[in-house]
Amino acid sequence: MTDFIVCSFHTDDEYYRRHGEELKKSLSDLGVTYIVEEIPKKDGQDWADLCRQKVPFLKRICDENPDCK
Repeated sequence: MTDFIVCSFHTDDEYYRRHGEELKKSLSDLGVTYIVEEIPKKDGQDWADLCRQKVPFLKRICDENPDCK
């Protein structure tokens, strides 16, 4: 059983993809369980639109990992 999972997502542009990879490497080096996903940024989406995806993303991760806190 994992006590916790660090979860995050990033958009599919090169800047955020690179930072997502750096985050995954850092977490892996620390031995921390993580879920870091790349999501596509749709035409016309802005920062607020992407932020609104956080709650459904976190709910899905929690639903998929009910034993984590």
